[in-house]
Amino acid sequence: MFEEKRGALLTGLGSFLLAHVAYAVVFTMLGRVSWWDVPSAGVLLAAGVGVYALLKAKLAAMRIPVIVYIVVISVMVSRAATTLSGPAFGTGQAAMIAAGAVSFYVSDTILALCRFRRPWRYRRISLAFYYGGQLLIALAASGFR
Repeated sequence: MFEEKRGALLTGLGSFLLAHVAYAVVFTMLGRVSWWDVPSAGVLLAAGVGVYALLKAKLAAMRIPVIVYIVVISVMVSRAATTLSGPAFGTGQAAMIAAGAVSFYVSDTILALCRFRRPWRYRRISLAFYYGGQLLIALAASGFR
């Protein structure tokens, strides 16, 4: 039973990992390197280390996949923040992309904490963050110049 759940978890992790890589590539292409990269990377590094610290006791064989996932989703959020200084999006669109990426991060953090730390009665709130994040990114892209 656990192996089936682990296989499903790895499949989900892999699928979303690829989505985050695709988002990161597109956001990098449409963004611009700016001074915001340093503080956003610092905040995301601290958040990633904090989330990992909360999860590590129960990760076991999932340690490496979870570390890779944390790094990739953090890079995606950082790249989403670069759209704020890039020429491709207006300020409102770029803010929607950044907020959508952060919402995605929050969603995945809730899921990880529920899976590897302690189940939470209100864990389905993660879906609101997930769908809200996707909606914000899609709406921003719909106004692409």
